[in-house]
Amino acid sequence: MKSLVKSSARSLGDSRSVAHGVTTSAATAALTLIDPRRLSVRGRAVYRVGVAALTGWMLWASLRDESGLITTGARAGLTAASVGGVLGLAEAGEAMDARLQDAVGAAGARRPRVWMAAAAGVIGVLTWWAGRRMPESPFVPIEDFLDSREEEVPAQVHALVERLLSGTEDFGAAELRAQLAVARVTVSPMMDDFSGEAYFAVPDGLPRAVPGSGDFVVSGRFRALDDRTFDLTLSLSEGALSMLSVSTGSDWDDEDTEAWYSADRSPADLGSWPDAADVTLLMETPAGRREL
Repeated sequence: MKSLVKSSARSLGDSRSVAHGVTTSAATAALTLIDPRRLSVRGRAVYRVGVAALTGWMLWASLRDESGLITTGARAGLTAASVGGVLGLAEAGEAMDARLQDAVGAAGARRPRVWMAAAAGVIGVLTWWAGRRMPESPFVPIEDFLDSREEEVPAQVHALVERLLSGTEDFGAAELRAQLAVARVTVSPMMDDFSGEAYFAVPDGLPRAVPGSGDFVVSGRFRALDDRTFDLTLSLSEGALSMLSVSTGSDWDDEDTEAWYSADRSPADLGSWPDAADVTLLMETPAGRREL
């Protein structure tokens, strides 16, 4: 008997389970059948607690996280905040509910609360079904980010940074070359595939570039993927090499950019870094970027 109770409780607390979907949808429909305007003061208080409890229960179940990214304390805090929010906005919610009921009645429905309850139940089932079809955990385990390692700077990345630094002898270029000679790249399990980004780890005690934070004054441009332009940017942090990244060309018009991102594309589609010899250098000037 105890095992059956535990199993039922576990199932009701799992937002993907059929028991949870059926129960919450039915409870939502049942609460929607009630017209708060017809309740006594005590009855309205009970009704509000019921709505808040259902909301809290559904959020608690939806925050079930087996990856450990969301702690039990955070889960409880978010649930408590949602319950408090529902109670705090109860009067406004009931006013909207009343207007919706009147609108449904004005549209010709003889039993507006029944229609509203049916709609609420259907929406509840559809929401549960959509959530059930999502991946089990949308979160990446925090260990995948923390378990990083340092490796030698890949030859292509090294050549690209050298290429950008060759565009000027100013703006800390010499200091950055000295850093590049001993720098390493930080890699995590999330970065095993080409992403269009390389993060640097520079030892302490080396000379630093000035200005120290922002993008280096020389950037690069190359062509790929049906002759599209892409930009290379070297970012600095506190005078040290921070990141080399690829982005869509700054010369793209709004239409090209929108089409690119609407197709869910990214620089990762390049598959690899370009050859340094194929990169054209661009210098920041008061009149904009000019080709070197």
